[in-house]
Amino acid sequence: LLDTRKYHDPPVVRDGILLGYVAREKLKSFIGSPYIPRAAHSADLSPLLEDAMQLRKEVPLELAVNVFRRLNLRHIMFAQAGRLTSMIAKTDIRVVALSTTHFVHRGALAEEG
Repeated sequence: LLDTRKYHDPPVVRDGILLGYVAREKLKSFIGSPYIPRAAHSADLSPLLEDAMQLRKEVPLELAVNVFRRLNLRHIMFAQAGRLTSMIAKTDIRVVALSTTHFVHRGALAEEG
């Protein structure tokens, strides 16, 4: 899955509820560990779990951009009643912002970070 998808930090969900995310490099190391039984259909990722920044799905894009800029996040998870509905990466917003000349926060998102 890590070889075929571009996700950097995939979300961890149980019964539809967002628990957090796992950094790609930590997940790669974990999967390569000799201590995981290869026949296992699930694994305990709790030692790798990071807290996810969650916003309500109704939040305006401008607020999400401010959150990215002020907290220097790589992604934000959107949820409703704790259930993951979507996620967006800073690079996704950067692409939209740079292609839209009237987008207020273009300069802040154009910076590498």
